[in-house]
Amino acid sequence: MSANQSVVKQSEPQSLPNVTTSSSSTESTSAHSEREALIASAAYYLAERRGFCPGN
Repeated sequence: MSANQSVVKQSEPQSLPNVTTSSSSTESTSAHSEREALIASAAYYLAERRGFCPGN
């Protein structure tokens, strides 16, 4: 190898994080249910404010 050539080191591939789907899906489901409950509650109060008439 001559003095003008450089050596390029290849990095080793990184491993992916270990993810378990069972706990993630449980947390996701509870977060989804909580979000739906908050949306329903907000929708109720918005409808009440406009006198339960159709509209935005």
